[in-house]
Amino acid sequence: MNASDQVTQGLNRLISQYSAKTRIRAYLASFLSQVQDVEDALLQVLSIIQDLGSQVGAQLDLIGRLVGQKRNGLSDADYLSWIRAKILVNRSAGRPDDVLRVLALTVPNVRTNLEFFPAAYLIKLAGALTIDPVPLAALLGQVRGVGINGQMLYSLADDTDTFTFADADVEQASTAQGWSDDPGPDWEATGTMTGGLPTCCYYGGPGLWLIGGTNGRLSTSPDGRTWTARTITGIAGHTVNAIFWSSQFGEFVLGADDVYTSPDGAVWTKRTSLSGVTVNAFFEELYNYCVCSDGNILQSTDGATWPILFGSAGNIQRFAQWAGSKIVGVGLSGHIVTSADGGNSWQTPYSSTSDDLLSVATDDATCFIAVGANNRLLRSVDMIAWTPIDLSSVIFDAGDINQVIWDDALELFVAVQSVGYTLYSSDGTTWYPGSEFDLGKNLYAVAADAAGLRIAGNFSGTSFMAESTDGVNWNGQTAPFTADVKTLAAGSGAFIAADTNGNFGISDDADGGPGGLWADVEQL
Repeated sequence: MNASDQVTQGLNRLISQYSAKTRIRAYLASFLSQVQDVEDALLQVLSIIQDLGSQVGAQLDLIGRLVGQKRNGLSDADYLSWIRAKILVNRSAGRPDDVLRVLALTVPNVRTNLEFFPAAYLIKLAGALTIDPVPLAALLGQVRGVGINGQMLYSLADDTDTFTFADADVEQASTAQGWSDDPGPDWEATGTMTGGLPTCCYYGGPGLWLIGGTNGRLSTSPDGRTWTARTITGIAGHTVNAIFWSSQFGEFVLGADDVYTSPDGAVWTKRTSLSGVTVNAFFEELYNYCVCSDGNILQSTDGATWPILFGSAGNIQRFAQWAGSKIVGVGLSGHIVTSADGGNSWQTPYSSTSDDLLSVATDDATCFIAVGANNRLLRSVDMIAWTPIDLSSVIFDAGDINQVIWDDALELFVAVQSVGYTLYSSDGTTWYPGSEFDLGKNLYAVAADAAGLRIAGNFSGTSFMAESTDGVNWNGQTAPFTADVKTLAAGSGAFIAADTNGNFGISDDADGGPGGLWADVEQL
């Protein structure tokens, strides 16, 4: 932001009878120059605050004094997190979400749980607290409203060294020292894809999992554990981009270089003869529709023929449907297409951005949310006007919002971002950060089911997986993957993921494993 010239602007506003008076101009300029000095100083402070992530040493100390946060011997990285937390405290309204946001910044690796009572709350911190609890409690005390009782329960020892309750009301296995701890893996390796790399995963139809990949590869499974490689005639060399189950046709529909259909996921029939384009996404309403990379929307009333219905959609990548008849598609270069009548007619509203839009979701009641490159997030209640949502107080680092979903059970929008941020919102207008992971964790995908939520991504050249039961607090998981995980889907109480080395995995318990066993403790 550039400073304005207060002296010049002020003198230019003199009425004509004084504009040529030398003494009046000099007298006025002496005051305006002081205003200029104040503005310059404020803009300098604002510039530092806006570029907070690059400040170090004495600069951080200065900002800390401005916002009222002492360093207390913290490193620059930790002090930066506390300054950001203090800024949130200064701007908070004493809401529960404000408390969680402060915790996410100051204790990012410790899971939190908030229990509500009339005018009171109890925060439980899981795992060993590695920071001084006194300043943390003091900071949280500044967030809560007047007359609200807040308490924090913590331990300086890890959960594995403390007494804990079993996950289920069953007899526990005893050993010579305490009990064994064998909750099972968070993710179980189930198969691989050879000759191609996974690109999409889908669950539907007669209870079947399908994973599509490059070079026309496709694998199917009835349970997510036993996989069968399938051959699709004529698809070799092309990428499977999308799969869905058509309830109207009673068959799966697959998009690659053409449209293919199958009643059982095993035998496939080619339905189109497209040239030089790809089929990116499907949806079903009055009829069945797909969108191609050249901007054409195809419609089918029988599953066998797919004529062009609309030809100016742009390179659309994803669709979302609200109450059936309202449909929104988003794609590259900010393209948006909408239909208010179940796909019979289409419009291309102005999106206000040229950034790639990567995902879209709806709460099926009030609004659509579109997300994409450069932390872009748009909201619309009528599919015509798309309002940019400012996330500068939620996301402090440049990146892309890779996916957004609506969780029906939690009544919450949940989104993941490319440098480790998770976001959530109940209305699509006000957004809050969930558990903040270390910068460098690229979060690609998020999925929800009755078993909870999972997110997938990468960190330091290998996979990163995490789970949540509330969309706010996330816990890292162990997984058998060896590379980035970009393919993730949920269905029938299970989650299926695949990494870019072709490895498949399943997670089918809300707490990441069967649980129900005591932690090993030292014999007294």
